Amino acid sequence: MEKVIVATKLSTKNDKNGNPRRLYIVTAIDPQNLHHGGERLDIIEEGYEGLAALRNKYPSALLTQEIEVAPSEYKRWKQVKKADDKNREEAAKEAAKSKEEMFETIRESVTPEKRLEGLKAAAAAEKMTDEELLNELGVAVEEGLLKPEDL
Repeated sequence: MEKVIVATKLSTKNDKNGNPRRLYIVTAIDPQNLHHGGERLDIIEEGYEGLAALRNKYPSALLTQEIEVAPSEYKRWKQVKKADDKNREEAAKEAAKSKEEMFETIRESVTPEKRLEGLKAAAAAEKMTDEELLNELGVAVEEGLLKPEDL
């Protein structure tokens, strides 16, 4: 069964400049395993967008409740969001680095002809992003496997 996306809204009083301080904690819950509590997917600051801030990213999320919290609790959740965002960014950088290392290993260990054959197959199967494909084609041209006019 598919997980259900739910959101809990946390609110506190506006800041000293009158700006709203509200956010949504978005969680994926497995209906077959309700005692688990779910997996936090995201924390979205509402700002002046209202419910649209949530709906733009999670249109089918069920808004379960709104909880009034102390400003310190709101700040704590903002820190959690900041840490989550940083972790996602670092994970994306690590994934990109791993992918580039994989391409480098392939370049070093495979004959040029086989690499070109694999590159064509990956492009045909759309297993690479356009950027990755262009990068690899550029390397192939630099190494003399392809001529620019062949592209």
